[in-house]
Amino acid sequence: EGTRRARLDGSASVSVTDANVVLEGKMPKVDGSWLVSARRTYYDLVASRITDQEFPRFSDVQAKGVWELAPGRRLSLFALRSRQAAALTIDETDARGEFNDDTNNDLVSLRFDSVLGRSGQSHTIVSYSNSTSSFGVDAAFDNTSQRSNAPDDEGVDVANVKFDRTLDLQDVSLRQEVSWATGAH
Repeated sequence: EGTRRARLDGSASVSVTDANVVLEGKMPKVDGSWLVSARRTYYDLVASRITDQEFPRFSDVQAKGVWELAPGRRLSLFALRSRQAAALTIDETDARGEFNDDTNNDLVSLRFDSVLGRSGQSHTIVSYSNSTSSFGVDAAFDNTSQRSNAPDDEGVDVANVKFDRTLDLQDVSLRQEVSWATGAH
């Protein structure tokens, strides 16, 4: 959860491979807080210009808002969006081709927490998620383990590999939890 001490607070960090920023604060005019966090790799932006090759990259944004509606009643909203991509091109004498791996994730969740009497709790969660992933290979490799008796490279067999896989998963859920503490708990 975000801080409730200030309207706006934040931090940022930078490493050799990525950068991260977090902004947070208390909600205006209501009892609650908000938080937004974003990060991204950036070595791909620099290295791809030097090597003329794509590098893997990752980015995501997360956000959360929390509202205290009344004593013992809390509503929270969470959202996530992440993207990951990797591509590799090989152009060697014994291997040529392309490899791709991309994944996207999106999630939204709404949660209502409520106190029931002196020892009960209720948690209601509604969520939606969408995840997609694609992976592909289109390459040719010299298979040097199998050779004919030919005196030159014509005797090397070439293994052609072509493969595509795509996954798409969407989920909507509603979850209700009710619990009561008994005894000394």
